[in-house]
Amino acid sequence: MDRRTVMRGLAMLLALVAGMPALAHPHLYVDQQVRLSLGLSSAEAVLTIVPSVEDGAAIFDYIDADANGKIDAAETAGFGQQVTAAVRLIVDGTSIPFAITGTTLADRASLAAGAGRIELRATAEFALSGSGPHDVEFAVWFYAFDHDWFVQPFYFPDLVEAAGYPDFTRSEDGSRVTFHIDPTAADPGGL
Repeated sequence: MDRRTVMRGLAMLLALVAGMPALAHPHLYVDQQVRLSLGLSSAEAVLTIVPSVEDGAAIFDYIDADANGKIDAAETAGFGQQVTAAVRLIVDGTSIPFAITGTTLADRASLAAGAGRIELRATAEFALSGSGPHDVEFAVWFYAFDHDWFVQPFYFPDLVEAAGYPDFTRSEDGSRVTFHIDPTAADPGGL
């Protein structure tokens, strides 16, 4: 992974953790990050896109399909479907779909100024059971605005208690992460 990608990911993570005060200044590039929380029976993803000052208006217009200057519920749903269609969660070889649970979209002026954000929240349900081990892969290939995504993993307590912290690897571009979960390492009884 190149230094620029790591630094952008860290800057975005710090901005998100600090309650977004870093958005008071215009972004010079498009930031895209996923906060992925993984548990024994579900995953939650928060996909955040912070447009640049150069791209913000075009990104708003991309979502505003009828070009009326407002994003309605149908346009929001359509955009959410585009993004989730480009998200992959594979649990032990089985593809698990994500469902959008919420969307936050800044207004056109904020996005055009490089000071707004788009946030999609989604969940997926599955079952990690048996003695394992288990392999989980998450990737996002929604590249309409930028080709860099930074996936930041978090773990629900049920996963950590049953299996400890998973082995974790990240692709060079940061848009794909894989987890190897071995419950026997933490608890000989398995999940």
